[in-house]
Amino acid sequence: ADEAYWLVQRYPAGVDLLVVDHYEWSAELEARCDGWARRLLVIDDRAMTSHHCHVLLDQTLGRDVAAYANLVPPSCEVIAGAHYALVRSTFPEARTRILPRRSSPGTVDRILVNFGGGDQGVLVGRALRAIQALDFSGRVDVVAAREPRCVDGDNVSFELRHHSGVDDMAALMADADIGVGAGGTSVYERLCLGLPSVVVVTAVNQSDQASALARAE
Repeated sequence: ADEAYWLVQRYPAGVDLLVVDHYEWSAELEARCDGWARRLLVIDDRAMTSHHCHVLLDQTLGRDVAAYANLVPPSCEVIAGAHYALVRSTFPEARTRILPRRSSPGTVDRILVNFGGGDQGVLVGRALRAIQALDFSGRVDVVAAREPRCVDGDNVSFELRHHSGVDDMAALMADADIGVGAGGTSVYERLCLGLPSVVVVTAVNQSDQASALARAE
């Protein structure tokens, strides 16, 4: 489908702002929306492809504006780096309450496993088997589309709770002692709440961020 054509047909008067967060949108498609959209914001995290936009946001940790020097028009404003992370307001609101508790090392009683949307059953299963191998005896909260049925055997050492359609992820992260999750946007949610984490690269576009996290002090 031609998304640019569909948008113009659906909203013939144009829009004040068009936000593009899609790897398959090309600079040519973006250019066709210029004028119809008075401002065009592109969200990217790869710094590999050209864009035709007014503003480009890349929230990857360690990303520099110079990475887009030859990929966007000279007039484009590039906003780069983790201090521009797109984090819902519930996370900074919970931050001041949670961080003091994180400052004192304690026992690990709750682990949060969350690999994001979609069917992540394979990754959840691997995480649960790794936790079982440690003879963990606390509680494991799994956020997933389907109820996990991936731990070998019936006698697991931990309490397993499944969550779907979660509205307040900040609350789950606040109660956890360790998180296991993907290397995408949820990294910033866990960082905001000071949650120690095992980060798993689940897509190629997460590699830069995971590497930057590994190097960060």
